[in-house]
Amino acid sequence: GKTIPPLPGSGMPPMIGHAVEEYLPLTARKNECLDCHDKPDRIGKPVAIGKARPAPTNHYVDRSGALALAGAQYNCMACHAPQADAPPLVRNTSQ
Repeated sequence: GKTIPPLPGSGMPPMIGHAVEEYLPLTARKNECLDCHDKPDRIGKPVAIGKARPAPTNHYVDRSGALALAGAQYNCMACHAPQADAPPLVRNTSQ
């Protein structure tokens, strides 16, 4: 199947490309985002279209030679916003 390359280092957190309501609230003990995105062995590898991107390296800490999700990284929505199918609030006439 088709794959998309890893994200370049733009510094911007990517948008969440799917609905999130069924996963809320996110807590340190209950975070279903991690079921699909906590894949440190997949960091930097191409991702098949429609498949979940792994959380990036900066979301992890090194624990005895193995990457483990940093405790402060459980609240995905603090940085990542879900995409919305909504009209723009202001008309953009830039060219």
